[in-house]
Amino acid sequence: MLPRDLTVFKRWFSTRKRKPLVLRGARQVGKSTAVRLFAKEMGLKLVEINLEQFPHLDTVFKSLNVEQILATIESATGESTQKPNLLLFLDEVQATPNALAALRYLYEQRPELPIIAAGSLLEFVLSDHEFSMPVGRVEYAWLYPLSFAEFLRARGKIFLAETLDAFQPEKFWPEPQHQDLLFELRSYMLVGGMPEVVQGFVNGSDEKEIQSLQDNIIVTYGDDFSKYASGAALGRLQQAYRRLPQLCGKKIKLAEVLPHEKSANVRSVIDLLAKAGIIHRVHHAACDGLPLRASIDFRVFKVYWLDCGLLNRMQGLTWHVWRQNKKNIYEGQLAEQFVAQELMSAQKSADPAPLCYWLREGKSANSEVDFVVQRDADLVPVEVKSGAAGSLKSLASFMQYKKAEYAIKLGARAPSVQDVSMKLSLADHTVEIRYKLDERPLYLAATIRRDF
Repeated sequence: MLPRDLTVFKRWFSTRKRKPLVLRGARQVGKSTAVRLFAKEMGLKLVEINLEQFPHLDTVFKSLNVEQILATIESATGESTQKPNLLLFLDEVQATPNALAALRYLYEQRPELPIIAAGSLLEFVLSDHEFSMPVGRVEYAWLYPLSFAEFLRARGKIFLAETLDAFQPEKFWPEPQHQDLLFELRSYMLVGGMPEVVQGFVNGSDEKEIQSLQDNIIVTYGDDFSKYASGAALGRLQQAYRRLPQLCGKKIKLAEVLPHEKSANVRSVIDLLAKAGIIHRVHHAACDGLPLRASIDFRVFKVYWLDCGLLNRMQGLTWHVWRQNKKNIYEGQLAEQFVAQELMSAQKSADPAPLCYWLREGKSANSEVDFVVQRDADLVPVEVKSGAAGSLKSLASFMQYKKAEYAIKLGARAPSVQDVSMKLSLADHTVEIRYKLDERPLYLAATIRRDF
């Protein structure tokens, strides 16, 4: 099994008043495999039941009778739920939605029994109010595609992964390991982090086999649409699914997504894709104060894909073109895509903070900072740039208007921290901007969340 970061699982398991854990995330990101890996690492006996194979159990769960529920599970699996050091795993729980409501009673009557529930398209079940959710009686955790650090471990590059974990600003960073990490990052950009694809890459599959694995996932996501949309809505969803990869990293104008559709219809299909975990929305925040969430404008947003490998495949990028491409990969849409998914997967919260960016639209020019994160009582802008060159005018505008003193730049250069002094031309005068710039290579994007 591929290595995964099991920090969230271990934290949950060690909690004194442990509640059932509901594992959320898009299809095929490895939720079931992660649970099995966790049980193995912790030395737990795993009692696993795939509820898609037992849809009739929904009636049993609906009874909310814990004794009957556990007896039926024992009958279906041939395993006792009374033994010590046991983990009960309810997989594909979306097939029996009443199992989610029953988690409350399992928690109250069998609190010593650790339970994890997971399923595909679970967000659609959780938004269905036809049954009572066990509010306050369950915990949530999110799983995403393999992060870059997990990809390194899957590749056997343990030293490089540990190097990422040990990173501290202003500490010496050897050039050889910097080049090695840039090389591995290039592979990750193409392969992505979907577990099945990474496993194929690790096992030595050639590019056609890797692309076939990616194609199968892309088609599977498309096939799922019929489960939560029909008729005209299904057609809109399929069109948006194919169109949005070309708009990643750009401020979304609804007319560019589906030119002949009403805005409300376009917003609806974008909501569905976000709910399915296929896209991440990054909302504009005015950044006028704390908390950051308070200044979000949910009408203004960019989108990024679930996974950089799938995004590249949907855009038709072949390995041959990738090898021959002389353009720096650490700039533009793909670099921002990588940062977005690293920032999402680095969150270890039951309620992941929405990603934000800053946009100031003017008559002659706009200022835009790619991402903004909150660090204690400060708002920190994060710019994704390449190399030594490249304008930082938008970043300077943010520092001036928001009176910020610290910024992060992600690109291709080795880590450094420097004091920046530059002049910014305003409408009728020039001001000098001073701030501390923390420059990190792109592959350290996840450390932004860790450091905060």
